[in-house]
Amino acid sequence: MDPLASSANLDRLLLQSKASSEAEENHSALSQFSEHCLASLKYNLIQAPVSGVTQIIDHVADTNFLPKVQMFEPPKASEVGSAAWLGDITGGTVAAAVPLIVFHKVVGPGAAGALETSATYGVNRAAFPALAKTASLGLAYGGILTPVGEEKNAGNFWVQRGENALITAAALTTMTAGSIALKSTGRTLLAGDISSSAIAGAAAGEIDADLHSLARGNGLATNKERFASIASWSLGSAMGGAANSMHEFIAPTSGIRGVRTLADMTRLADSTVKPGHPERYAFENQQTTPAKAEMLSDEALQSWYNRSSVNLRHEIDNSAMPVDWKKQIVSGHQDFTYGLDALHNRPNAKPVGVVYGSARFKENDFRYQRARYIGGRMVQEGYDVMTGGGPGTMEGANRGAYEAGGTSIGVVLKLPHEKRGNGYQTLTLKHRNFFTRMENLKKADFFIVEDGGIGTGAEALDTLTHIQCGKLKEVPIYFVGKKTYAHMDNWLNAMEKAGTISPSDRSLYRIVDNPEEIFVDLNRRRQQELR
Repeated sequence: MDPLASSANLDRLLLQSKASSEAEENHSALSQFSEHCLASLKYNLIQAPVSGVTQIIDHVADTNFLPKVQMFEPPKASEVGSAAWLGDITGGTVAAAVPLIVFHKVVGPGAAGALETSATYGVNRAAFPALAKTASLGLAYGGILTPVGEEKNAGNFWVQRGENALITAAALTTMTAGSIALKSTGRTLLAGDISSSAIAGAAAGEIDADLHSLARGNGLATNKERFASIASWSLGSAMGGAANSMHEFIAPTSGIRGVRTLADMTRLADSTVKPGHPERYAFENQQTTPAKAEMLSDEALQSWYNRSSVNLRHEIDNSAMPVDWKKQIVSGHQDFTYGLDALHNRPNAKPVGVVYGSARFKENDFRYQRARYIGGRMVQEGYDVMTGGGPGTMEGANRGAYEAGGTSIGVVLKLPHEKRGNGYQTLTLKHRNFFTRMENLKKADFFIVEDGGIGTGAEALDTLTHIQCGKLKEVPIYFVGKKTYAHMDNWLNAMEKAGTISPSDRSLYRIVDNPEEIFVDLNRRRQQELR
């Protein structure tokens, strides 16, 4: 036999043996992972919550149901870092997500999701509701769904339950607080859902290990216990962060895909700015209103206006009404005439869209920037923009329209704290009366209602009433924010059930999250009108 050929055959056999051994080892690792993952999933998803609740029933009612509901055994202990250990963590994390969703309606560390659009990341007062909600979740999860032992009388039952509840609450709250704090840095590597959750989860894991060890009377946890807990919590938290990212993609918190934070919304609003446009507009000073009725006869107006003014003054002079009422009639007449005439004769007139909203939002508010985006998009779609001319949402919409190079109209009400327009108007209509201002605003082809207070609600419902009663032509009204205006929709639904409004009345408005839905609907209506 050729020695060289024999050596080659031996090498081939050794390689085949090594490859076979590696394949068996890989198969064994995969098998261990899948077996432990399934066992952990079944135990943590089904058996642990059932055992936790049954233990309470047995303890309170002095029964012994626990052995009868024992369907799955806990996974056997595995070496830290092994495939089996990784399977235990994976199965347990997936199982834990179900009660988290039930209790929290948010996956894992997504408790911070409520802060996405408020730009208030950081452990501060704004974060308190999210942290309190997370703590409540931990108390319920640790105190109710987590079993304390195989027997109902193992140790002091209620003490163990209380310890489980407090430890789980502390760990989950640490995880959420850490995620919020890291997101507040704004740094890509730290602020990402997965990275911030994983780092915060590691801190929660260390707290969980130490507190459980202290509760058992063993002092602080060993390094091995800490490592196992940190790895488990960090991986589980990272998976929760990934689930939060997936949830944001499917059902964005803001309603706009890819827009979660103030910075995202600001960038979107910036996309509507016309290149080279001046940053801020000078206040409009040409639209004036006479201070007294007797000055009307001196104005260079059309003859019909002079005659109307004379007759009006004659009727007022012969009336016994209080002087304040007389002034209201005269000022109202002036506001109507000047305002409506200027609106009708504006240059390059296009269909008008009105934006209602709060005066209280600042530039660093998500809703201000959303209104700014809406104003810019309205101009891009071929509309003139009209608001109440004040700060907040009104300024945002006027600013968006102005920056996009369109007509930006402000119907300004003279108030002690709002003496002139917001500075982003190409046409300012000054009013001294709510009722004339409101009538001016209602000369629109559609209405958009942003977040607001009593004034915004009054404007929106007043407009809806005029359309319902046929005093205005039927034009669309869009409420922005399904969560914000769900209460209004439920209220009107109750009216419909009570028979105080007709079912068709609720078709007069539409509630949206994404402003793009507004423009899609407006384009659809345009196409229908052209047919």
